Amino acid sequence: SLDEDVSKDADVRAVLGDDMVTLQCIARRDSPKCREREIVGLGTRLKVHAWARDERVEARQVYERDYVPQELPAEEAWIPKMFEPIRSSLFAPPNCEAELSFFLNEDKHNASARVATLVATHPVTPGAWLEVVLLREFGVVNVYMMESYGMRYRRSLYYTNNVLLSYSYLQPSVDPRDQAWESWARQEASVGNKWDACRRKPMFAPPPYSRSCTVTRTVPPGVRTVAQRPAPEEEVKDKVVEAPG
Repeated sequence: SLDEDVSKDADVRAVLGDDMVTLQCIARRDSPKCREREIVGLGTRLKVHAWARDERVEARQVYERDYVPQELPAEEAWIPKMFEPIRSSLFAPPNCEAELSFFLNEDKHNASARVATLVATHPVTPGAWLEVVLLREFGVVNVYMMESYGMRYRRSLYYTNNVLLSYSYLQPSVDPRDQAWESWARQEASVGNKWDACRRKPMFAPPPYSRSCTVTRTVPPGVRTVAQRPAPEEEVKDKVVEAPG
């Protein structure tokens, strides 16, 4: 039967159901990084992969230009106007133990650019750790944290200065305030305390990517999925149409 720890995984139970403990499986692979199990008796080939903890940090690729506000060209002057208040509040002393280094895309933004992306490298582990997306037209700054699931990276919203215009709902803080909101932070929200990521011990320790499970299905030969169904014109193109008369 399925490994006990795998059968208790929330994602696996959501896909296979709560009674899957009795499902029979074949052990296809056991390695330090992954355990592969193939479910049998369901009429289709389902594979469950139990991935070990992923301690990597995504490698930085195209973001090679140092973010130095004083050195940016006039066309990019809007970037520090949006980002500096948040950077100095979240990612610089005294609220952060050390100042994070941010990088811009090698290609400079033109005067009509509406979106800019910055990446922060992790000060201990090489590679990208945070991704900042600036939406110029709306004045929105979203900070995403790189996460690993099934040995694949994804972005998870960590902080936004305007929760009303973010793609993922975060709960604004309801803690008592000692002073009024900053103009750029009236609708801000974050995962937990917004300074947690930079105050974690040891300094800047990235959140450990926890063990994860993925479920995949092998489509038998000759079976078309929804995405592979022929378009209407493909279904009728072979019909013989007789000419009138």
